[in-house]
Amino acid sequence: MKTDRFISGLLGIDRPKLWYSNINWEQKSNIGVRLPQFQNATTDSLMNQMHIHQIYLADSQDEVIVQESPEPEFLSYLEERGIHIPKLLIGHPDEFAGRLKGTYTIPYLMDTQQSEFISSNGGLRIGPPPELALKLNNKIYTRLFCEKNSIPVSDGIVCTRYDQLEEAFRKLQEMTYAERYVLKTAYGSSGKNLFHIRSRKEFDFILTYLSRQRHLEDFMVSIERWHEVEYNLNAQLLLWDGECHVLAVTEQDNNDVGVYRGSDLNPPIPKHVMEHYLQELKWLGQLLLQEGYEGFMGVDSMMDKQGRLIPVIEINARLTMVTYTLSIRKKLLADGFPHICVQFFDVKSSRRKEFSVLRKQVEMITASDSGGSLIYGFHEVFEPKQQMYVYRIFMMFWEKDRHQLETMVQRTEQIMNPKTLTEMR
Repeated sequence: MKTDRFISGLLGIDRPKLWYSNINWEQKSNIGVRLPQFQNATTDSLMNQMHIHQIYLADSQDEVIVQESPEPEFLSYLEERGIHIPKLLIGHPDEFAGRLKGTYTIPYLMDTQQSEFISSNGGLRIGPPPELALKLNNKIYTRLFCEKNSIPVSDGIVCTRYDQLEEAFRKLQEMTYAERYVLKTAYGSSGKNLFHIRSRKEFDFILTYLSRQRHLEDFMVSIERWHEVEYNLNAQLLLWDGECHVLAVTEQDNNDVGVYRGSDLNPPIPKHVMEHYLQELKWLGQLLLQEGYEGFMGVDSMMDKQGRLIPVIEINARLTMVTYTLSIRKKLLADGFPHICVQFFDVKSSRRKEFSVLRKQVEMITASDSGGSLIYGFHEVFEPKQQMYVYRIFMMFWEKDRHQLETMVQRTEQIMNPKTLTEMR
């Protein structure tokens, strides 16, 4: 199901590579202004299991470091489905430092710590300069970079001091008369860096909360109009050997507050929109190549209901969860399946669920002569306080007909609840 030697072909590197993941980097970092949020040990544990997703992008000759052993039954299922699994190394990257010497090494995100770890152990880095990666992962820096280079951005104002917030909000209201605004911090993924403002009361709340951080040296936020979205676009780019390669354009499925739920991996974007978008992406890529960027990145973008294209909302200067699916995506497109999507489901249950139970039920409802499905992530954590098992399940669906694809996804959504899964024992 994977395109053979997909990464080797892109990078022009035939030698075995080493992959490892620092996927929850932003959750562990303590940079800049922080918004109110709950610490969730269960979510962190689930994230640690998601290192396994590297196997979908790695070539069969590569090695992949994962911190927890995947369930053997799940790995056997992937092999049955044609996923050639590279060699897995179980443990922390530090435990395998000796394998880096002379080896091309690809972390999830290249920060200073990872760059030093790779170079000090004789590894060959694949990824951007860490200082540039840190800048571009900063949502506010990215906005200022785009403004400087005449790349359209959303309506908004950057504040580098706490005492600028009140005036900025007033000006933005006068400019836009919008029903909703967001206060955006520099770091955070999947909506964690957004505070939604629908009333003066909500603005006063966040103003009071941020007053405790007013003396931060790196105080930096933006206040932006919330755009009603027609297309939530994402582009997967590879900047390599002086060229910008657009690997894929996808469409994100985000909820009403910007939290990611899944992606259409080959969306039916109108031709004129796609041409305009690709033009902007190429310009962005050339600018970042001039800055010294090298490696993979994801670019979040949108077209709003008024037909206004905003090519860059934020840059993920790293691999993303969609990047890991690109090899399978390419194979499915080549096999004649134009409609492909991915989605994840969070499920809680008081009783433990075997993977075989889930597999049986999914295969029953997604059986199709013209398409198929794949469970490509099965992650389980036990919550002792609530005495509940928590699951995060990643699925990919593909079809030759878009309506049939939508029906398949809807049926899967209906079974992803504890009661249905229990009945299928």
